[in-house]
Amino acid sequence: HGGALLTGYQALRAEGFLCDVTLEAEGSEFLAHRSLLACSSDYFRALFKSHTRESRASVIHLHVPSAAGLQRLLDFIYTAWLPLSMDTVEDTLEAASYLQVTEALGLCGRYLERRLAPDNCCFAANVAARFGLAHTLGAAESCIVHHLRELLARGAGPAGLLELNPASLRAVLGAPDVARVPEAHLLGLALAWLRREPAAERLAHCSFDVYNHRWRSLTRLPAPLLGHSVCAVGNFLFVLGGESPADTASAPQAGAAQVITAQVHRYDPRFHAWTPVPAMREARAHFWCGVVGEGLLAVGGLGADGEALASVEMYDLRRDRWTAAAPLPRALHGHAGAVGDRSVVYISGGKAGRGEGGASSLRDVFALCPGERMWSKKAPMGTARFGHHMAALRGAVFAFLGRYEPFSEIERYDPGADQWTRLRPLPYDRFCYGLAVVEETALLLGGLKWRDSRQVPTRNVVGYDLDLDRWEDIGCALPWAWSGLQCAVLQLPEGRDEERA
Repeated sequence: HGGALLTGYQALRAEGFLCDVTLEAEGSEFLAHRSLLACSSDYFRALFKSHTRESRASVIHLHVPSAAGLQRLLDFIYTAWLPLSMDTVEDTLEAASYLQVTEALGLCGRYLERRLAPDNCCFAANVAARFGLAHTLGAAESCIVHHLRELLARGAGPAGLLELNPASLRAVLGAPDVARVPEAHLLGLALAWLRREPAAERLAHCSFDVYNHRWRSLTRLPAPLLGHSVCAVGNFLFVLGGESPADTASAPQAGAAQVITAQVHRYDPRFHAWTPVPAMREARAHFWCGVVGEGLLAVGGLGADGEALASVEMYDLRRDRWTAAAPLPRALHGHAGAVGDRSVVYISGGKAGRGEGGASSLRDVFALCPGERMWSKKAPMGTARFGHHMAALRGAVFAFLGRYEPFSEIERYDPGADQWTRLRPLPYDRFCYGLAVVEETALLLGGLKWRDSRQVPTRNVVGYDLDLDRWEDIGCALPWAWSGLQCAVLQLPEGRDEERA
């Protein structure tokens, strides 16, 4: 029956009969059926279910896949047959990754693994790293290690090795089997790679510590916390609210008694010292707090009784006190926020119920302009989100994935057009991660992933390149697998304190 169904769709496509959408890539147009696209692609299923402009459009412009890659992927969707070669696999993967056709991704990965050889293993490693094919990447790196002497001994020098991505090069140089290769040859390879790699690319892999490229212990929180918020103002770190164990001597644990707090602490990196500041008017956890002008704005969250809050309050740094601000249109927790141009505050998603269960995640977006007493409603996100993050970059607002989302969708909001646009999905699925913005790069740190129906914490850090709409592994893993963390950026002093950074 399945084969007959696809045969029928092929005939309809060939005749152009009942085709209800046109896909456009690089100026080429392809007729298709929404129903089959939604059954085959997570991207199209989410797109057609949403209320964005693209969901109702008769022509959908795809900016990432090439026309050739899209053609092959559509042929696969309609025929279940995917012809591949080493010349076409990268284009096909780009289309399959962007449109989230998981079966095609798996076929491409297995094809690369079967074709692994000394003359293509570096190419395969780069492609696998780019599209998040973990098993294929491991196989390609093992192939490189196995044939490293041969690759280094070629007359043209380590040509393929010089194009190897940084993470794979580190994996190869650190592999146990690499001991068969003389150290002088390995050093020569590393130096040749560094000379060939552009300076900007080298610095891109030292985002966390330009000089030492490592994490260092800085300080400890005054009390263990979960669901708190952090902000950096005037190079001070503010830690606000959250859940703390009723027994403050212990760390937060699932099932243990928790107390939602209103306490606020300020850290001064110059003197390596914590100072308590006036507590918030209400205890809050799983809320958002951001820097607005010369103050901090705390929005919503779970209150002391575990119910969602609509209240908002502002901390005036000069007067050292909290005052009530314009409340949200509805009580929310687990929402995200960002401060855009002209100090406009944006709040998105979250839940209106009690705790994680019960109410559904929301797509709502609210904005508060300076001096206004009421929040205004904006265009909703394409995806309902809870426990997600937002960041304001170059005049736009970006929404990153949250908890228990079926797809790794990323969206960008244009305040001028009041419109959301879907971007390249995150190939590294995660939730409960930390977000920091460093020099216009959004960094996602740690978090939890689903593996074999279990939540598994991760150490890796990934960054989003705005110009290329591309994700990459930064290669500066956290000291340990970490989830539920909150992040801020501070300028650390030199000398004695830098040793604790």
